[in-house]
Amino acid sequence: MQQQIIKMYRKGGVIPSQVNIVGWSRGGISCHMLANAMLEDELLKEIPVNIFAIDPVPGPLNFQNEKVSLGKNVKEYVAFYAKDERSKGFYCVIPKTDSATIVRIFLMRGQHATLAGNASLDSVSEGKVLYEPGLIVRHFTEVCLTRWGVKLDKKLELSDRDLLELHQSIAKNSDLYQDIQNYSYTQFTEKNGNERNVSYGDEGSQFSLIRGNQFLPESGLISDFLVDPLIYDGIK
Repeated sequence: MQQQIIKMYRKGGVIPSQVNIVGWSRGGISCHMLANAMLEDELLKEIPVNIFAIDPVPGPLNFQNEKVSLGKNVKEYVAFYAKDERSKGFYCVIPKTDSATIVRIFLMRGQHATLAGNASLDSVSEGKVLYEPGLIVRHFTEVCLTRWGVKLDKKLELSDRDLLELHQSIAKNSDLYQDIQNYSYTQFTEKNGNERNVSYGDEGSQFSLIRGNQFLPESGLISDFLVDPLIYDGIK
């Protein structure tokens, strides 16, 4: 489908020198699919792609290769994952990538929608309670897009002090974040060893096992800004 969309809209248009893509949830998975469709296109396969994904979730039985892996055209992959999501069917995807791709992954407290800015206690209702994750993720989305050459008019431009205070506030409200693990978008919850289910490529795993020298920081999904304040240095 992505290849058909490309052909539909690329009629005499200018071929870009670089493509930067941002997506949340299935939009994050669409980033994967678009990058892979470009790799299969003779005119687009050499274009470098950068991706910023926010808790990419494909939905049940949607772990086909083009959704869970990325090719050599993706130069940098940055993603934030919701540590406290427990809704059944909400496996997040950490894609398998080319060895040359820079992969930067980070955990963030909250549910799936918390990272996208819903600050309510159940990440569905209204209310500005758990607002910190949304601000942090938005900030780094803007930082990465700017670093990749995108001009943005309005940015949060959080300082190091701001980031520290937001993370300290999250830690202070740890019990609230723990409680939202009982909420589910699908009525049922699931977990893997008391952790969120994730998919590394098409292989199921536990949230905390996603770490190693293929990622930056190497601590992967156990990274903690209050323990190591340098974890974000690579994306600034």
